[in-house]
Amino acid sequence: MRLIAWALSIGALLCAYAIQIGLGLNPDVSWLLTVGERMLEGQQLYIDIRELNPPMSALLYLPAVWLGQIFSIAPEHLVVLGVLALAVAASLFCLRALKTVGLDQKIAGWWPIGLIALVLLPGPHFAEREHIALLFLLPLLGNQVMRAAARSPGVFQIVLGGLGGGMAMAIKPHFALAILLPALVSAYQARSLRPIFNAEHVLAGTIVIAYWLGVWAWFPAFFTDMLPLAAEAYVSDRGTLLQLVVQPPSLLVLFISLATFALYRREMLTSPYAQWLAAAAGFYLAYLIQGKGFTYHLLPALILATLVLTLRFYSGIKPGITHRAIGLATATALCVAPAIGSMGDYRASATLHELLEPMPSGMTIANLTTHLDVASPLHRRLDAKLSNSGPCLWVALGAVRRKLSPQASPAIVAEAEALEAIEREQLRIDLQRNQPDLILAGIDGINWLDWAREDPAIDALLEGYELKSTVEGARPLAIWQRKSLLANAV
Repeated sequence: MRLIAWALSIGALLCAYAIQIGLGLNPDVSWLLTVGERMLEGQQLYIDIRELNPPMSALLYLPAVWLGQIFSIAPEHLVVLGVLALAVAASLFCLRALKTVGLDQKIAGWWPIGLIALVLLPGPHFAEREHIALLFLLPLLGNQVMRAAARSPGVFQIVLGGLGGGMAMAIKPHFALAILLPALVSAYQARSLRPIFNAEHVLAGTIVIAYWLGVWAWFPAFFTDMLPLAAEAYVSDRGTLLQLVVQPPSLLVLFISLATFALYRREMLTSPYAQWLAAAAGFYLAYLIQGKGFTYHLLPALILATLVLTLRFYSGIKPGITHRAIGLATATALCVAPAIGSMGDYRASATLHELLEPMPSGMTIANLTTHLDVASPLHRRLDAKLSNSGPCLWVALGAVRRKLSPQASPAIVAEAEALEAIEREQLRIDLQRNQPDLILAGIDGINWLDWAREDPAIDALLEGYELKSTVEGARPLAIWQRKSLLANAV
């Protein structure tokens, strides 16, 4: 049985690599790889590059871009390999801590069930910041289980847990909740405050403080330019609490968690299940705080909730190869099912990719839509260049939504129009600096090409284009081609 488990674990790693390389990394990661390439070319983040997230979002993938250029390897390969290696390493360190306190039976199915949940369940959200943050936190969660049993981690475990916790909070400050809630659970179990006030938490906090001081020193434009713009155009555009809760991925997380409690109520109050569910709750609260309703914001909570259910289910299977094999297959299916359900995310851009694949490489593409995933990873897979300084018209999206809001007052409308002016000005600069060969213009309720043409200078820049084709579907768009490109092709 052990041989089967190891074979399935290796198979999960190989399958994850094949899926991510074959179908392509998700739009967020693809865009951030482009950001990294621009940074290495000398462009300045928040000045030349219009990325709305804090610097860690770009810095996280920068080593893959740098190493890829040194060894002439596509950074996508290095990102996938790096995340897979991190998943294995984080699992080993977390399991080592759990075995130290005699919890071997509860985690007997980690290889391959746990690994499958970590590398296959993410599906199209593989290598997202949330995915990486969860992997960073696994060693710290192991430490918290040890402290709940009144055992002190070793120096190496403390350093590793502190580094992982600090990196997770540097990725997104909200993830502090996924550290605090498990610590509170461990403190209750140990009847001690040590699980809360300990060396790894001090180290994690120190790393976060050092990170933000570094941002202030090396990326001041984030505070002076990007943060005010993002706060007005992006952060304020959020769903209601009810809208966030009733999203299908949210309901799935809640259903799995409630079902687990209903089936295994008593054991869910013991380690490590209690800590993992508390961390899942912390990540779920982070999802609500962000207020966007994006599926990948729920990824860590979904992985942890699924892990608890499947591992507990497998540990309760009767001894014997037949029973264990059936249990392993069932638990594996439970882990893979959410990924299969989200495979539509991979197919969403397939039509556009097939349409543009015959075009010559080295083209420049402009994304005149409000969706990042229209041009990323498309431009990377076509070996094309993205004309935009940002991923899409995200400022205009926030502005238009504010204008169309039932609560829009004259003052709000004026603020929204000012944001639209900022977006058009940046678009004009981008089109002048990097004249696109193709323009992907959204026509989903608003014709974004017509919206852009309201600026006379942009209207003049777009005179030399003609309609190539349109793409129907949930996000219809029009493809405009530069006439001179067509003449050269003929």
